[in-house]
Amino acid sequence: MIWISQMTYLSWHTAMETSRAKARVQPEMLEN
Repeated sequence: MIWISQMTYLSWHTAMETSRAKARVQPEMLEN
């Protein structure tokens, strides 16, 4: 069952990194 935890962590980590990347690339989009 350990692999399930690893997959969940990887998915969550990837989502967080994607959100940060979008926030850095499109700050003006959020402000407008």
